[in-house]
Amino acid sequence: MPPLTTGPEPSTAGSGKEISYAVGHSAVFAFKDERPATFDLFTMLIPGTDGWNVKEFELLQGNESPTGFFQSIGKFQTQNVKLFNTPYQEFKFSPVTAKYLEVKIRLTDAASEDAYTSTNSQDEEYLEEKHCRKLSRSHRA
Repeated sequence: MPPLTTGPEPSTAGSGKEISYAVGHSAVFAFKDERPATFDLFTMLIPGTDGWNVKEFELLQGNESPTGFFQSIGKFQTQNVKLFNTPYQEFKFSPVTAKYLEVKIRLTDAASEDAYTSTNSQDEEYLEEKHCRKLSRSHRA
């Protein structure tokens, strides 16, 4: 099953094609085999200063289904610059356990209607491997 379960173009997930999102839209990702994962970190690629970059987003977690109830993890703001140590900006939060992660684009730096382009590659097959740090049993609450 591809990691993107709902969104504007779910058939392109994991294909290496770009997926575009608009302000107010969201995408739901499933963890591997739709099994619960505990995580406390999300990263977002900001490759450089650009008005199209995501400025504010919200993360939500769910356990029912990709279209079921989701609870907010938090709202986050990016920096509209490329960080030299890593182009992926990190967003930490209290550990949560969920089967699904929803990413909702709230605002871009240009405050435009078109928002975010994310490139999925074959080596980013599952969200937990690239964008979320899964906690080991010893780090779980």
